[in-house]
Amino acid sequence: MSYTFRVLLDRVPTDDEIEAGMRTPTGVTSFDYEPPSAGMSVPVDEVSSWTEAFAEGIAEVEELGVRVIGFAHDAEDDPVSEDDLATRFGLSERYVLELAAHLVGPGGFPPRVKDRHGDPLEYWRWGPVREWFREHFGDDVADRFDREIDAADRAIKVALSR
Repeated sequence: MSYTFRVLLDRVPTDDEIEAGMRTPTGVTSFDYEPPSAGMSVPVDEVSSWTEAFAEGIAEVEELGVRVIGFAHDAEDDPVSEDDLATRFGLSERYVLELAAHLVGPGGFPPRVKDRHGDPLEYWRWGPVREWFREHFGDDVADRFDREIDAADRAIKVALSR
């Protein structure tokens, strides 16, 4: 399992910075140009909390010479895997898969995203899953990830304003 998140950057990285970033130990998984951002994946066995994962991600990116200016909030339609969901909701991957297969829980778990042929892919859309958790498990569970991202985003913006 991994802590996955996206950091916003002060500029688009150069090709050399992108290449170096893709070799970072904690895992820069992607770079986007609009807005400039980097996807991060920090294994849960390397850190003990979202806060440590965020700090590790910022350090990795800033070692490349690019400045982190905030954290991106996932859009409603962003893809999330069972690993992402387990980490965000503080559950095991197995439990998430059992919820999705309607083996446990109240049922009605949102379906996986389908490809153009109608076959299910290996991920869901963040918004519907978060809303399902909110309805069945309450705001505390559903909004856990969003609260962590909000706090990290505020912290980086306060640090930058000094």
